[in-house]
Amino acid sequence: WFLDRGQGLLAFAEIFVFVAILAVGLAYVWAMGDLEWVKGLKQDVIKAAREKAEAARKAA
Repeated sequence: WFLDRGQGLLAFAEIFVFVAILAVGLAYVWAMGDLEWVKGLKQDVIKAAREKAEAARKAA
C-alpha cells in the first residue's frame, strides 16, 4: 500500500496543508502577543526584586 505510484503529490499536498495550518496558528498566537509571556515573567521578577530592594533600603 505504501508503494503505490502516483501518491507522492497527494502526500506532499497533505503535508503542505498540515504545515500551513501550523503556520497560521503560530501567526495568530504571535499577533495576539501570547509569545511574550516569558518576557513579561522576567519583567515581573525584576519589578519584585526592585520593590524588595527598595523596601530593604527604607527599613535600614
